[in-house]
Amino acid sequence: MGRYNSHNSVHGNYGAEVPENFELEKHLRKQAAPGNIILDHPKKDFLIYAPRRKDVDVHNDNGKLVKVFDVVGHGNVDSMEVLLNGKVKPVNHRFIANMILHNDKYVKETPIRLLSCNTGALDNGFAQWLSNKMNVVVYASTSFYWAYPNGHHLSAQKNNIEQPDLKTVRPLKKFYPGGKKK
Repeated sequence: MGRYNSHNSVHGNYGAEVPENFELEKHLRKQAAPGNIILDHPKKDFLIYAPRRKDVDVHNDNGKLVKVFDVVGHGNVDSMEVLLNGKVKPVNHRFIANMILHNDKYVKETPIRLLSCNTGALDNGFAQWLSNKMNVVVYASTSFYWAYPNGHHLSAQKNNIEQPDLKTVRPLKKFYPGGKKK
């Protein structure tokens, strides 16, 4: 796996460490990617760094490349945040599902990856609710999501200096419609 310097990272929403030998560019040239949604927010650094990732709309699920639809934004266990009329507002999974369904780049039945803090922290929280609503697999962070200026991103707890604790890096959790995989 690639090593990440904890300096200059910004948390907000992101998921799994990308192996150095991950052949994303080759994969992306073969398939069209559906695109993503970036939720506006006054805390912009994360929203600027996150789109620089090399694995846009492709997730490494235990070595298998999966086409996903990315949703980037600040979040927590039961909501995500959007900028509406100049104010940050929490929105529920139904709002995000509606945004996804009305995005002309979303392909029906495509799994969703939430690049957002803590949206997967609860077994029955935001990510599970979205999975149930959309009837697709959802990948989400169980802790803080960090994005670096170079495009690297990971899910990890904060250390005592408000940076990623690299000992706690974890892959995104996979949520299935209706709960646990059959």
